[in-house]
Amino acid sequence: MSFWIKNYKEKKNFESLKNNISSEVCIIGGGLCGLTTGYYLSKKGLKVTIVEKDTICSKTSGCTTAKITSQHGLFYDYLSKSYGIDFAKDYLLANEQAIMNITNIVDDEKIKCDLSKQSSYVFCDKKDDLSLFNQEISTLNRIKNINNDLKKSRF
Repeated sequence: MSFWIKNYKEKKNFESLKNNISSEVCIIGGGLCGLTTGYYLSKKGLKVTIVEKDTICSKTSGCTTAKITSQHGLFYDYLSKSYGIDFAKDYLLANEQAIMNITNIVDDEKIKCDLSKQSSYVFCDKKDDLSLFNQEISTLNRIKNINNDLKKSRF
């Protein structure tokens, strides 16, 4: 069990649906993606219902300790080799945009939380693995060089 789920004491439990309700959009899943999607759709004036089997943000989102990042280990070289450099670039930009979106929601809604920007590190303990890091760095530099949008990001 994650530290986040184990130690979070202020969980808000919602009642199960007892009657039929009317909604323009029904989102199944109350994790970070479902809640964010519901937020944006409701801001567009749609009547949104989010349905969650268990507790909101208690599965995948809860096990991340609410970390949002564009750095997922040594992943960009894999994406580039598997799907092409443009795919890897798009993945990076999408993650950077998601971080900005969440930061904007926290700011716009004046949400009192412990959101803070921190450095993220990947390390190895075997000299033989350094070539993997060099490949990752090379791929990230290629991505940076093909897209000026990255100069505006945190990358």
